[in-house]
Amino acid sequence: MGGIGACGCKDPPRGVDDLDMSETTPRGFNKVFGIGLSRTGTTSLDVAMWHLGLTSLHNPHPERSVAGDFAFMDEHDAASDISIAHAFVALDEA
Repeated sequence: MGGIGACGCKDPPRGVDDLDMSETTPRGFNKVFGIGLSRTGTTSLDVAMWHLGLTSLHNPHPERSVAGDFAFMDEHDAASDISIAHAFVALDEA
């Protein structure tokens, strides 16, 4: 039986190793998008993703994402901030 974690939850938060990998990519998941606008915790989210072992970009290439060029995501697991918020549907389909 789990104890109370630092987050106040009964059991500690799940990590990347706990993800269900039955219907995902070889890495175990697709991409992670933090779709918050500026000043909504996207920097903290980016740091958390790095702590989980994900390669993450914070506010990546706004000029490229506006133009629909998402090649910068090919070698990253995650991205966050306003340049992702406006394009996450297209990124998810790419």
